[in-house]
Amino acid sequence: MLRKYESGAYNNKNNERKDENNNTENEVACQGPSNGIQEVESVESTMHNNELDSDTILREDPVLWPLQLKENERMKYLNKGYAFFQNKDSNFESSKRMSKNQYRHYSVKYFQKVMNNGEKCDRKWLMFSESTGCVFCYVCKLFSTDYNNVFVKSGFYNWKKAKQTIFGHENSKEHIQCMIKWIEFIKQITHIDEYMASQIKSEFNYWSAILNRIVAVIHFLAGRGLAFRKTEIT
Repeated sequence: MLRKYESGAYNNKNNERKDENNNTENEVACQGPSNGIQEVESVESTMHNNELDSDTILREDPVLWPLQLKENERMKYLNKGYAFFQNKDSNFESSKRMSKNQYRHYSVKYFQKVMNNGEKCDRKWLMFSESTGCVFCYVCKLFSTDYNNVFVKSGFYNWKKAKQTIFGHENSKEHIQCMIKWIEFIKQITHIDEYMASQIKSEFNYWSAILNRIVAVIHFLAGRGLAFRKTEIT
């Protein structure tokens, strides 16, 4: 005798198959395409879920540093020194990004800046992350409380605007304050000769002077109700 309605067991099996199919579709949708930004988010998630323990070795890749460092963690990264984390010897292959039908990538030239007088100065604060192909700021990662800053949180990778963005960051008030804190730390813990002391003092005075000029300009514009204007760097 044919059943007019399907049995309850048959319906349950169909429902189970539908649930399995829906779960599979959801998993595929969540995976999405693989790209540099998703890699950063994946690494950040791992970083937050596995906080750096006081007995754990240092993470050479800056994206793996805890976003908010404890004092003992900060001291470890400070004592190791900036050069260990810069990755200057990388081939920078992981930094390649597509921009308007052409590939752009990070260059070792950004580890130096050219002063107005033609003198070259090392950017000791700049760190390259090989896993994500992004750059971070050593001093801001250590001292800044602006955790949404791209040079602190996820790393910068828009190479089309690399020159002006890196220049803008190193001349920002927050970065300069972090540089001063770093230099003060070096002065406190390092036994150095008279020449090195004069070099550090000179760099400290340089960044202090820049910070004072920035504050003076802000006060001047604010006092007169003038707008802040952006200047493009060519």
